[in-house]
Amino acid sequence: MTDFTASKESIDFLLRQLTDIKNEVPDEDGIREIVDLWKDEESGEVNQAWMEHLEWLIGSFVSEQEV
Repeated sequence: MTDFTASKESIDFLLRQLTDIKNEVPDEDGIREIVDLWKDEESGEVNQAWMEHLEWLIGSFVSEQEV
């Protein structure tokens, strides 16, 4: 995807969701399953490439808010 249109409220919502995922904030069920999918089974560490992509997404939404 290279472009999309969204309301300020939608961008705010997505930014909160992505930030919560990055910070492993528990969701309504009390866990954040998506993070577990990206953890190395042996070390328990989150895959660095996935974390970099998540940080890029968050930065993109923050930049969009500033426009």
